[in-house]
Amino acid sequence: MVDDDADIREALAEVLASEGFPVHVAQNGKQALDWLRLNSDPCVVLLDLTMPVMDGRTFLTIRSTDPSLSKVPVLVISADPRSRDLTRTHAVGGVFPKPLALDHLIAAIDNYA
Repeated sequence: MVDDDADIREALAEVLASEGFPVHVAQNGKQALDWLRLNSDPCVVLLDLTMPVMDGRTFLTIRSTDPSLSKVPVLVISADPRSRDLTRTHAVGGVFPKPLALDHLIAAIDNYA
């Protein structure tokens, strides 16, 4: 789970953990990339787009050019209506608008677990 908003990160991590998903959180794309390079492949990355240090679009660009990361599935969580294009341009598995419909997000994560 990658989001700069601590409240969203904590709340979503708690919900996902209660659903039985192991959760690792990062505050920005750089932290997420650093973690992914050191750890085994997660079933999916939940990614916000608007963050300091490294935003979600930069994360996706770097992911697509790194063979060790390019196969890691990503679901985008964003309030940006332009984010829907990411399913075509960056091989994103889905885009979920904020505020989140948790049942839809959990169903999508289940597809990767």
